Order: sequence, then structure tokens, then C-alpha cells
Amino acid sequence: ILLNGQRIDDVPSHKRGTAMVFQNYALFPHMTVGENISFGLRMHKVAKPEIVRRVGETLDLVRLRHLIDRYPRELSGGQQQRVALARGIVINPKLLLLDEPLSNLDAKLRKELRTEFLEIHRLAGITTLFVTHDLEEAFSVSDRVAVINQGRLEQYGNPIEIFTHPRTPFVANFIGHSNVISGTLTTEDDDRRLAWNGHSVKIAVEGHPGQTVRVAIPAHLIRIGSESLVFDNCFRSCVRSIIYLGALLHIEVAIDDFTLSIECPAIAETLAFKTGDDVYVGWSREDFIELPIGEG
Repeated sequence: ILLNGQRIDDVPSHKRGTAMVFQNYALFPHMTVGENISFGLRMHKVAKPEIVRRVGETLDLVRLRHLIDRYPRELSGGQQQRVALARGIVINPKLLLLDEPLSNLDAKLRKELRTEFLEIHRLAGITTLFVTHDLEEAFSVSDRVAVINQGRLEQYGNPIEIFTHPRTPFVANFIGHSNVISGTLTTEDDDRRLAWNGHSVKIAVEGHPGQTVRVAIPAHLIRIGSESLVFDNCFRSCVRSIIYLGALLHIEVAIDDFTLSIECPAIAETLAFKTGDDVYVGWSREDFIELPIGEG
């Protein structure tokens, strides 16, 4: 493992120039907020006036100066997490490691703290490695995203790149593009088509007739209606399930024996659909995302 060009996996942890923020906060219960944050500086034998200055500045950064004399048991979950973050920031590490730091918090507080983390990160200017299983969390806080599957790096890039151009079926599924299909390229009336599931689908993918291709259809690009839709590809289908997610609906429909997942706004038209309804689904030929053949 290299950090700034230097190998650190054979260096004692306290000499690596890294700091860790744990999922369960790991604050010392017998120490106040101020004492918890200053712990690393005291271990590094920093002079007391410098400790007071840096702890004060870091408390201002996480907006907790008024709680400097409180103990962890007197803090909310969000406050404890900010103290844990401050304890990592105060030593000014070369790399800050965050191990699912928001997973113990409720959904509303997680969103609030995500915004705070971004602002704190901008002001502190510390390179941060943020580990999470939450896709929304990963995309909202990151400049670069690494998708890892069983220890293998599947893809690395910025959030827009990952979402719009997944390079493997695993990444496509992980980010919600679960509609992965395979078929054979054909041509018909100068149109490139995909022979799939007994249908001929219009597609904008390079290749030659007879070539096997694998593609994903992003759920949020599929349109659904009670009448036929004006799209390159339109199919009659049956609603299998509907999950209400507030502003969005997650709808699964069956095209013959294939289940298609759709994400659409929860508006009057879509809220009227019920399980068992016959509906039409459609998408453009450009909406397909090509995936490599022969990978999991």
C-alpha cells in the first residue's frame, strides 16, 4: 500500500500519517469532547498551547465548541459522529479513513451529516477514503468512486461516469441498472436491432450481424403508460409489483417471461397503476448501455 509514493503497510499504524473514523464512533466514554479530540495530539506530544488552538479550530469546524466539556453519553448520535470526525481531522493526517461513518444514524440525520461532511472536507482539505454500501451516499460525497466486488476493483471513475457507463454487469446491477439482457445483433430496414426474448429491439450499438451483445436498460429511462408510447421500442406488459418510495415509484412489469424494473416519478398517472394492470413501456434505442460479454 503506497501513500504519497511511500509504502505504509509495513509501517506501524501510528507512523503512517492516517486517521480512522469508525462506524461505532469508538469515543473514550471517560473523556470529554475536548479530551477525545485532543487525544491524538497528546500522543504525538504536541505542546499544550498548540493543542488548545487546534482543538478549538476543529471544534469550530464541526460546530461543537459549545459541547467541549460534555461526555459521549451526553451527546446525540450525530454529535458523537462529528466528535469522531474531529478527532481524526485534528491531527491533520495525510489520509482520513471513514468506515461507514453514517450507517448507525437514521435516514434524515444521514442526509444532514452528508452535507456537513462535504463542507468539512472542503474546509479541512484532507484526502478522504469513505467506505460505504450506500450508492446514494457514495455518489453524493465523492469526487471519485471505486466499485469493489469480492476484493476485485470492478470500476473506478467519477460518479457520472460510473452511473452512465458501467463497465461490467456487476456495476450495472449495483447502481440499479438491473435490466441486463443479451441477444444477437441483426439488421432490418437499415436499422440495427437486437434479437431478444422473441422480439426485435431497435438498438444504437456498434457491431456486425450475428454478434452477441449484452446491454443494460437503465430503470429511470424507461417510460410507462396506459396507452402505446411513441418510442423506438414499445412493449405491452403486465404490472407485477409496485413499491412506493415517496417521490419515486419502483415498478416491475413482465414482458413475456422477462421482468423489467422501472423507476418513475410518483405522479397522478403512475400512482393510478395497480398490480395486474396491462401497461405499455418504452425507451429509445440510445438508452441501451453496452456491457462486456463473458464477465459476471
